[in-house]
Amino acid sequence: MTPNTFRSLEEKVKFVESLSIGAKLNYEKKNADNGITKNKYRNGTSDEVNQVVYDNFKDTYLIDVYTENGFDHIRMYNKEDKNLYVLIREGTYKEQIESKEDESLAVHYLKAYAYMNWHVSKVPIKLTGQLMLFGEDNNEIGTHKEHLVQQKVREVIGNVDVELVHIITYDVSRGDLLFVKSRIPSSELRHMPIYEEDMSEFIVTYNNQDETVGSSVKVEHTELSDEMQKQIITGLLKLKGKEKDNSDK
Repeated sequence: MTPNTFRSLEEKVKFVESLSIGAKLNYEKKNADNGITKNKYRNGTSDEVNQVVYDNFKDTYLIDVYTENGFDHIRMYNKEDKNLYVLIREGTYKEQIESKEDESLAVHYLKAYAYMNWHVSKVPIKLTGQLMLFGEDNNEIGTHKEHLVQQKVREVIGNVDVELVHIITYDVSRGDLLFVKSRIPSSELRHMPIYEEDMSEFIVTYNNQDETVGSSVKVEHTELSDEMQKQIITGLLKLKGKEKDNSDK
C-alpha cells in the first residue's frame, strides 16, 4: 500500500481551495448578520465548508452526511479504490485523542472509522481504564468491547465496502484556513497514525471582493482559473524559497 490523500495533486489543491472558500463564506455571512446574538456561528464554519466541498466533488465522489449528537459531518467515498474520506474540525479529532477512556463504554464515531484500518495497522484493540481490572486475558470482557466497537462500525459505515479510512481535519480563524491535515488512523485511535500528510502548503488566501459575496462560488472541476494557478504557483515558490533560506542558515 502506498498511502496518499486523493487521486491526484489537482484534487488536493481543489479540496483545500474548497475549504478556504467555505471558511471565508461563513465569515462573511456572520459579519453580514445583524442579529443581536450570533450563537449559531459558535464553534464552527462547517456548514459552508461542507457545502462547497459537496458542490465541487459530488460528480467524482459519493458524498453523504453522518449525524451524531446533533452534529453533522460529510464523508467522501471513492468507488474505485474504496477509500473513505471523513472531514471534521481538528478540535473534534484532538478531543478524542486526548480524552480519557469512557467508563460507560460508549464508542465515538471516530473510533469506528479508525477500527476500519485494522487490517493495515494490525494493532489489536487494547483494554484500558476499568477494563484493565479484569485483565486482558478475560475473553468475556474483550468480546464485549469488540462487540461494542463492531456495532458502532455497522452504525457508522453500514454495508459500504471500505478499504481505507482517511480523517481530514482543518482549523479556521476569522475566516482564514490555518491548516489542513490528512491522517490514516491506526485501528486504535490514540496510537500514532499509520500515515499523516500536511496539505497546508496548498492554502491560498481567498478574498471575495465582488458581487458573489454571500452566494455559492463555483470551482471548476476540470481545471483551475489562470489567476488561481498563478496564486498557487507563487505560493509554492515562496514556500520553497523559505525552505532554501532556512537550509542555507
